[in-house]
Amino acid sequence: MKQKAIIFPLVLIFLAIMVKPFAPYIEYKINQKTIVSKFCINKTRPSLKCNGKCYLSRQLKLAAEQEKAPKAPLQLKKIEWVVAVFPERISEKEFFSCKNVVSNQIRDFYQGIDLPPPTPPPPLKG
Repeated sequence: MKQKAIIFPLVLIFLAIMVKPFAPYIEYKINQKTIVSKFCINKTRPSLKCNGKCYLSRQLKLAAEQEKAPKAPLQLKKIEWVVAVFPERISEKEFFSCKNVVSNQIRDFYQGIDLPPPTPPPPLKG
């Protein structure tokens, strides 16, 4: 059942991609009467027997231009990193005092959390 739920949308997406180049033709055939009456340039010259093909050719040109047009690059969010800058020389006393402050903060943070004791590893069979 899960496979069908995954495969069905993928098949629909594949079909949509495959049909996209034919969309102007499909639209032309479905709406041919409306296109002839509203959008045809050659309505006044019935001897050309255009029947809205001028509209179809314009739509095909637009679709080709959209395909060739460069896509806008994907906008990625900027990540800023904060870099700590220390003097070139720092005394051991200053280094360990900073280390103790950080470790005390970590200990205080985890002190309020009730964690179960760790389970011992299984005995080795020998």
